[in-house]
Amino acid sequence: MAKAKQIETKEEHTGIKIIDEKKLKKELQEYIDEQISKTQLGELEKANKRLIREKNKKIASKNMIIIILLVIIGGLVFLLYDDGYFDKFIKEEKKSKVENKITTPKKEKEVTLDDLKDKYGYLLDNIYISDNSNYLEEYYNGELTTELKNSLALNLVNFDKLEEDDDSNIIPSDLLEDTYKGIFNDKYENKSFKYNDNKLKYVSKLDSYITGDILEKDDTNIKREITNIEVDKKIVKITTIEGKVVDNKVFNILEDKELGDYNDNLGNYYDDLNKITYIFNDKKLESIEK
Repeated sequence: MAKAKQIETKEEHTGIKIIDEKKLKKELQEYIDEQISKTQLGELEKANKRLIREKNKKIASKNMIIIILLVIIGGLVFLLYDDGYFDKFIKEEKKSKVENKITTPKKEKEVTLDDLKDKYGYLLDNIYISDNSNYLEEYYNGELTTELKNSLALNLVNFDKLEEDDDSNIIPSDLLEDTYKGIFNDKYENKSFKYNDNKLKYVSKLDSYITGDILEKDDTNIKREITNIEVDKKIVKITTIEGKVVDNKVFNILEDKELGDYNDNLGNYYDDLNKITYIFNDKKLESIEK
């Protein structure tokens, strides 16, 4: 112990410090690495800045070239425009459009007779006459008298609702007038008329029609087929062929002449049937032409 203490005292007197070699090497290595890293980062930063400057120079150069080209093209276009170079193209385009409008008219869908039947055929639904009517000849000669019109209007009246009194009917005028207005567009007129040999007398005090017997609905045996339809604004002309069918035989209505068997087609007897044209104005019957 005395010897160790003597050595320590000697170090203190000489000023010599013992160096740790491992620690020294580690510190040197860290210092060198740090210097290398700083150097590399500095070089990389310088290189990156050089690349950015060169890239910006190239972009600026390209942009300048594009601007110059645009200026040149713009100048050439202006000179051509000022010289009237484009006028011929504009004129040719306008001419082409005009020619297309003239030479290529809009195609309209062809309207067939079946199309017209679907659209206007219903107008005939409320217009029919019995082959037993007193006005049959007037009807097919186109003579729409007041009596005939009242008779046609009565076809649409619901007979089950008619008032009965001592084996006769009482028909209020307004009931007949309502159905009349559903067919015709002219003013309704109260006037006595016949319906299948049954006279309907108008009594002004009652504002009603009185019959001599109980009225019975007389269904018609007359068949019709539409052969043509013409439309002009509100005017619709519907032409038909019509014949009487009894026991599956076809007859000419006015002549009561048998023509042959009925097979749901009157067209087979076209030349021998009655032709009639119904003229409607704003969907109301205006006249009948033979």
